[in-house]
Amino acid sequence: MTNCSNNCVTCIFKSLSLFDGLLKSDLDILESNRKSLIFDKGEIIYKEGMKPHELFCLNAGKVKIVKSCSNKKDKQVIVDLKKPVDFIGFNDLLSDSAYQDTAITIEKSNLCVIEKKDLFKVIHRNKDFAKKIICNQANEIQKRNNRLVTLTLKNMESRLCNTLLLLADIYGVSNNGTIKVTLNRSDLAN
Repeated sequence: MTNCSNNCVTCIFKSLSLFDGLLKSDLDILESNRKSLIFDKGEIIYKEGMKPHELFCLNAGKVKIVKSCSNKKDKQVIVDLKKPVDFIGFNDLLSDSAYQDTAITIEKSNLCVIEKKDLFKVIHRNKDFAKKIICNQANEIQKRNNRLVTLTLKNMESRLCNTLLLLADIYGVSNNGTIKVTLNRSDLAN
């Protein structure tokens, strides 16, 4: 993990994120203590059970969110995949609970790290931003519920097809028809 530079006010991804439409004064608050970190492939951003103190925004790279299986040693299930502009660990930060999962980079990734106190300062002073966060979280819950139904009620072939479609939707498809992410067999199975 190394430092790199970026800026919330001038971020080219801002228009694609929840920060779109924020006033410069709100962005300045988010920027005041922000750090930018680079993680190499396979590095852990946070671990299940840790207490969140900041918001992670994926600026470049890919991240998998995994949940450990308590009944199988070293077995993990991928519960979410993140791409640039996505927030990581947002639910746990908002609920003020320990992380319920672990975030691991799939490839070299750049993350902006925003202090929790700065995020909450902006939420408290901007009702429209708070509403946008609520709507976003509701949509995320719906997506997870739909994926859960797919995983539990469909046969193996349907689950694999849905997984490939999900990967294509999240990471895109190149001109030659391949999905723009490299996962090993165990990640695909998880």
